[in-house]
Amino acid sequence: FDQANQLLDSMKNKEAFQAFTDFIKQFPNSALLPDAKYGLANAQFNLKNYKASVGTYQKLLDQHPDFVKNPEALLGLANAQIQLALIPEAKKSLKDLIKKYPKSDVIQNAQKRLKVLESIKP
Repeated sequence: FDQANQLLDSMKNKEAFQAFTDFIKQFPNSALLPDAKYGLANAQFNLKNYKASVGTYQKLLDQHPDFVKNPEALLGLANAQIQLALIPEAKKSLKDLIKKYPKSDVIQNAQKRLKVLESIKP
């Protein structure tokens, strides 16, 4: 797990993707499973595999509702949705983030993105 995080931090995304995938398969009951899913979603996003990252972020949020990094995961989900031009979904993700985690470190970033999305006319 630590190696996977180091690979992600070093922007070795293919290697991080594989390391997180292996960790999730080998340790499905680990207390670090939410962290591994979060790392996997980030690696997928960095590899521009936005559709897969949306699925991984969504699974993380659904399966681990109390995970400490869920505000960041919601922001990552919204960013991936934006990349896929899923603007209504991205707006919902950002609104959920703002509503559920008003004191989060990423709240200002979420508010700015939502403001930009809401200024775009379909």
